Amino acid sequence: MKRFALLLSCLYLPFACELALADSPKDNDDAYSANRNMAATYKKSAEAADANETLGIKLAMARLLWPVDLGVLKPPADDQKFRDQIKALQSQMGVPATGNLTFGQEKILMRAAEFLFEHRVYGGAQKMVFASDDKLLVTADGSWSMEDMAYPINSTEISCWKPEKTCIVSSANLDLDDADTRLLAVSMEQYEIKSFSDTKIIAEREGFCGSSTLAIDVKAKTAKVVSVPNLVSDSCQKFRNSWMIQSEREKIHVMTLVNPWDASKKFFDVRKAEAEKLVYKPNLKVYEIGK
Repeated sequence: MKRFALLLSCLYLPFACELALADSPKDNDDAYSANRNMAATYKKSAEAADANETLGIKLAMARLLWPVDLGVLKPPADDQKFRDQIKALQSQMGVPATGNLTFGQEKILMRAAEFLFEHRVYGGAQKMVFASDDKLLVTADGSWSMEDMAYPINSTEISCWKPEKTCIVSSANLDLDDADTRLLAVSMEQYEIKSFSDTKIIAEREGFCGSSTLAIDVKAKTAKVVSVPNLVSDSCQKFRNSWMIQSEREKIHVMTLVNPWDASKKFFDVRKAEAEKLVYKPNLKVYEIGK
């Protein structure tokens, strides 16, 4: 989704996007050098850039219980104690202990600092599948779940109305991919009902590059969507080749409606477990007491 948004932006602003992509720091770039280059764009001094970079790194490390000195804002090259702490942090990351963070390592640090104590958001309390007494209306509520799903934190409502031969699938998706970003995206899709019995519903929807089939089992209290690619049209091939990675182009996706509370808890537990790997080891006991 984000790659698609970037593509659309570049269609309208190709020159600006070319500059932005060319100047973007690479993961192996030195974090301080990358920050100095960015600061130079805004005519800030290298000294100010280094102090700002040190402050950001130390604040993140402090959130992970590292005993950093926030009163000293020298870069690690000029602060041996700070350099040694960076080396220890890199050892916990499982990367070479150079004493200088790369841009990619800094991103890992910032994400861990954010994820360790982040506020949790849940897509709902429980999954529900309901059929009206007259068997004309079936609804289902929960969260969509799929391997490598773009928006694992979501709240989804499905309403199938037999007289209209349609199912409406409405979703609110919370984008938590970036540590410093919280974006809410709302979507609504309409499916055409192909079969509607007292216990099962099958509905279909044709998309730009494929079709999706919605299946609801009222008795089993389940719902899922199976999306199958259809890459025949020229417009679809041009669209998919411009941004979809090869492994995704002919992949069948299956989304299952699950308990939103359990799905959200699992998502945040995984993020927190990753962040805990970078907590300052001598303070792990203190952290465990406060959990």
